[in-house]
Amino acid sequence: MSNPTTQLDQIKIKVEKLIMLHDKLYEQNIKLEEEKRVLESRLNEQNIIINQLKEKDKITNLASAINTNTQDSREVKKQISTYIKEIDRCLAMLNK
Repeated sequence: MSNPTTQLDQIKIKVEKLIMLHDKLYEQNIKLEEEKRVLESRLNEQNIIINQLKEKDKITNLASAINTNTQDSREVKKQISTYIKEIDRCLAMLNK
C-alpha cells in the first residue's frame, strides 16, 4: 500500500492538472464566444444585404415589366400599390 503522503501528493498533482485544464478551457470558451458574436454579426449584416438585394431585384423586375409591357397595366399598378403600402407600413413603424 502507498503511504498517505504519496497518495496526497498524487491527488495534489491531479488537482493542479485539472485546474490548469479548467483555465485553458475557460480561455478557449471566451475566445469561442467572441468568435460566435462576430460571426452572428456578420450573418445579420449579410441577411440585411440579401434582403436589400431581393428588394432591388423586385424593383428591377417591375421596371422591366413596365418597360417591356409584358404585364397588364392593372397588374403593374397593383404591384406598385403593394410596394407603396409596404413603404407606408415601414414608415409607420419607424415613427412609433
